[in-house]
Amino acid sequence: MNSKIEAYLQLARLSNLPTVWSNVLMGAALASQGLPIPITTTLAAIIAISLFYVGGMAQNDLVDLRIDSEERPERPIPSGRINKGEVRLFTLSTFIVGLIIIGLTAPQALPIAFGLIIAINLYNLLHKKWTGSLIFMGLCRALVYCTAAAMVAQTFAKQLPAFATLLALYIIVLTLIAQKEANGPLGYRRYLAIAIIAIPFLAYFTTAHFLDKSFLAPSLLLLVWLIRSARHIWSTPPKVVPAILGWLSGISLLDAFFLALLNQPELSLIAVFCFFTTVLGHRRILGT
Repeated sequence: MNSKIEAYLQLARLSNLPTVWSNVLMGAALASQGLPIPITTTLAAIIAISLFYVGGMAQNDLVDLRIDSEERPERPIPSGRINKGEVRLFTLSTFIVGLIIIGLTAPQALPIAFGLIIAINLYNLLHKKWTGSLIFMGLCRALVYCTAAAMVAQTFAKQLPAFATLLALYIIVLTLIAQKEANGPLGYRRYLAIAIIAIPFLAYFTTAHFLDKSFLAPSLLLLVWLIRSARHIWSTPPKVVPAILGWLSGISLLDAFFLALLNQPELSLIAVFCFFTTVLGHRRILGT
């Protein structure tokens, strides 16, 4: 593979993109409220929000350049494979093109899309300065649900705030643990590995169908994967990176579980496919 292309793939953490796609499917399902999701609009949402994601990841590397130069010199910018000017142009272009796609497809979603870009920028600018900035990381993923839903319909399922909040909490806890990715003792963060297992299953109480047997398979798959990832944190010494990668790919399993709760088995299967795609992608391009 061309070294420049590979550098951009690493810069964008492209292996994580399927988790964005499953997030979009969940947002679209929340807006369609049991009806088939509109394919064209959903695809436009996938493309636009994927552009926001890769632009945000590139911006993150740009902001972290000084730290990466010391701790991860193999990253695309400190290694010299991509220069800062190229990254700035890449980031700006992805944000603008994403907004144009949303403006042409579903202009009513532009205010939420702008909110998503603001949350991305706030997290990137503050994450090394303020621990509380991880709230913005959770907000970013919650706003993916909201942006996709707003693109599909003017009204949403009443469960949207609950599902978006659970996704945000999952991401916040994941990010808090990931802050110790490079070094330092985990301390109380070891116990957060238990919390991250429990958070998604609070969604059982968002629907009247939580006893339906059709949820058994996605529930078990999600539970087993979250426990498997958490075991890395409780090993001696803790293996933070494998745990984080597991929880990142698990975002799509979380979506699959949520989609099953919404009685969307076909979309749930697609989300499971996104999960396996992310796991395989991490073997080539680390998602963290």
